[in-house]
Amino acid sequence: MTTTSYTSTLAEFSVNTQFADLPRSAVEATKDLLIDTLGCAVSGFNFPSGEIVAEVIGGAGGKPEATELVTGRRLPVAAAAYINSHAANVLDAEETFQFHHHAATTVLSALAVAEQQGSSGEEFLTAVAVGFEVGARLAMSLKWGAVKRDDPDLPDLAELHSMSWSTLTAAVVTGRLLGLDVEQMVHAFGICGATMPVPASHTMQALVHQPLPMTKYTMYGTCSQLGVQAAQLAAAGFTAPEGILDGPRGLWRVLGAIRSDWDELDQQLGKRWWVEWTSYKLYPSCRFSSTAIDLAVELRDRHDLRVEDITGVEVAVHERAIVNGLDRTEVTNPVEGGFSIPYLVSTALHRVTPGPQWHTEATRQDSSISRLKQMVNVVPLPEAAVAVAEQVRETGWYQRVPYRMSIEAGGSTYTADAEYSQGDPWTDGTRVSRERLEQKFRDFTAGTLTDAQVERALALASRIETEAGVSPLVQTLVRETTPENAR
Repeated sequence: MTTTSYTSTLAEFSVNTQFADLPRSAVEATKDLLIDTLGCAVSGFNFPSGEIVAEVIGGAGGKPEATELVTGRRLPVAAAAYINSHAANVLDAEETFQFHHHAATTVLSALAVAEQQGSSGEEFLTAVAVGFEVGARLAMSLKWGAVKRDDPDLPDLAELHSMSWSTLTAAVVTGRLLGLDVEQMVHAFGICGATMPVPASHTMQALVHQPLPMTKYTMYGTCSQLGVQAAQLAAAGFTAPEGILDGPRGLWRVLGAIRSDWDELDQQLGKRWWVEWTSYKLYPSCRFSSTAIDLAVELRDRHDLRVEDITGVEVAVHERAIVNGLDRTEVTNPVEGGFSIPYLVSTALHRVTPGPQWHTEATRQDSSISRLKQMVNVVPLPEAAVAVAEQVRETGWYQRVPYRMSIEAGGSTYTADAEYSQGDPWTDGTRVSRERLEQKFRDFTAGTLTDAQVERALALASRIETEAGVSPLVQTLVRETTPENAR
């Protein structure tokens, strides 16, 4: 399907793909994505990062076009997309596609625009599937890793790294729901290139600062707002450069990638749907910590370990996790909690239900959790670096990352290892089920939504393609003030 312009190819795909073109497996996978992302968004409103964004962006008011989740406040569509998308990333619990995020910009931008436009559930779901597909292909085309020339067993990773390309997914879903033609969608892509955030967070080494900042690695609310507005501008006739994804001076260079693999942009486009191959997180944490938590849970349950009997924990990980500060033990805010393997492992060993409660002040101050996290020693695992380098050399990216854990308790040592995280689609043993995602939704929304709202939301999401619109789903995600959940 290759043409002289990859930008035009993706624009044509974005505009022309219809619901009937989606295989049933992609439809169901898109509903999985919807359920997971909405649960993450609801949970994010209960933390300072989400509250500040809602107060500042929503406080400006404006034309009531779409709904801010949880509060029910009506705002301009771009503002609602900003706030809701930011909330979905607050706890770092949303899906990861090959260690990238773009569900927040895709799902929450589409939800706001579909509500504004009165789009059907089928139109909304198709927009999400198409937007996610474009984002996945961008993620695969942007190569952030290579193999060091002086040491072929070690990867060389780009100094700059950003997921602000997800601005284009917001433009895709918005453009579809606004009815853009191919030429307008090309311009929407170009407007995104002129306005999207630069990879400044990684330039400033955001994830090794102390305390860790709320900006983290990408401001997804900003990406959504700018993507929505890019499509709106294109719809109104605003123009932009037409080859943003093409050539040696394309978007990949601006974002800091080492190179671009253009074939990834259109290979089996419309035939293979990458939404079926994204990874889901079971925990509110950085993906690089997921396997360590999995191993802690496995050993905890297999040997019925009691925290009071544990005298030491060692977690062997890829050295990059240590370089990025995931071995930190000091945790003073929810962002640091999500990027601290010692804290996350300790919380899991204490059997705290994964969800927002992992990052409350009460959990961070729990004396037993604090005591145990100091016993968690994070060390490099040389074979992990070799495995990653081998995959980077072959494909430009990686899926398999070995981890190893040992726990000393009651005079015995218990060990386990794994190469994939629970929620990864690459093996039958790690692929997540719809039922597990629904339980995650319940855990993440507990205390914010009533039980009746939760079940209603899950029912609506599971049949969204048959609904006349998205407003009933949106309204189930607005807090009902009751004695049980009143703040």
